[in-house]
Amino acid sequence: MKKRILFTLIFILLLFLLAELFARAYYYRKPAESISALYELMRTAKRALVKKPIDNSNHYLIRTGVSKEVNDSIAAENRIANYSIYQPWIEFRFGNFHGKYVNAFDQVRKSDPELSAPGEDPMIVWFLGGSTMFGYNLTDAETIPSAFVREYRKRVGRPIKVVNYGTPFYFSYQELIQLSDNLFRGKRPDVVIMFDGLNEGAAPLSSQTRNPFHTPHMQELLNPELYNYPKKFNYYHFPDSTKIPEVSQKIFENYIENIGNAKKLADQYQFKLYCFWQPVAYFDYPNRASDPLCNKKPLKQFDYLCPRVKKKAEEVDYLFYLGDMLREAKLPFIDGGHYAPWMCEAIAKRMLDSVDLK
Repeated sequence: MKKRILFTLIFILLLFLLAELFARAYYYRKPAESISALYELMRTAKRALVKKPIDNSNHYLIRTGVSKEVNDSIAAENRIANYSIYQPWIEFRFGNFHGKYVNAFDQVRKSDPELSAPGEDPMIVWFLGGSTMFGYNLTDAETIPSAFVREYRKRVGRPIKVVNYGTPFYFSYQELIQLSDNLFRGKRPDVVIMFDGLNEGAAPLSSQTRNPFHTPHMQELLNPELYNYPKKFNYYHFPDSTKIPEVSQKIFENYIENIGNAKKLADQYQFKLYCFWQPVAYFDYPNRASDPLCNKKPLKQFDYLCPRVKKKAEEVDYLFYLGDMLREAKLPFIDGGHYAPWMCEAIAKRMLDSVDLK
């Protein structure tokens, strides 16, 4: 009897080890949250099979001053509006949408307000960035450009008009192409503000290879027989978790070169350029463990990127490091990585302290 029990336990242990080996083969070179690859694989399967009910509790927690019904409407509009369409040269842009709280058309998210004051010749300020600049899960009035206008109204200066080109999944190189395309089409800004960091590190295959986020999907549509990526592959996958320092260094070098080329355009087309490295939950956020909303998944690449960008900002007069803004923050995010309205206000103020709008 004892031998049978012992044999059964050994058999179960061997089965577990075999399953763990297969799971580790699946997660080879992929960062995982759990020590056990089998447990991680089971979680992945559960997420794929079990559809979660809609939960807007994050909106309720952040917007305590409005009703649940209003928060539900804001969340619903953001979900419906969250789609991309093809756009020549930049591959994709955010889709057109007209709603009560979310409005976007032809690359531009509406800002409310967009003008600091009535005037015939306002200074044109373009904002470039990813979904945090776009303001995902926020209303038009809660975005960084809208907060920028409200804060600017407290200061004396020439009237400004903001244009929010922020687009989900964009990173500095795609913003550079977007900037170039708009300049080459005859549009002219007085000031350009680039806001990056999260997508540089969170989608490392994009920033390392300088490919738009949806490139694998586009390749699959154009040439299915030549599509070599695994099913449901995306650029959030890390190229090789054994080479995080090497890949992070390449991402950093690409970022500095991207904003350097944007500066050349600024000099050529005579507009002012300001580049801001954004605060991310993955680095220098003491309250991360107790934050009920932010992403807890470890992304070690930010341990390499953020200090290097901070040091570079001391050398480059158009680069500004905002990665320290989370040290005393409480509930700065409205979801895993996008900012709460109050955080957008704080970022806009820091930006205004750095830019020259004379």
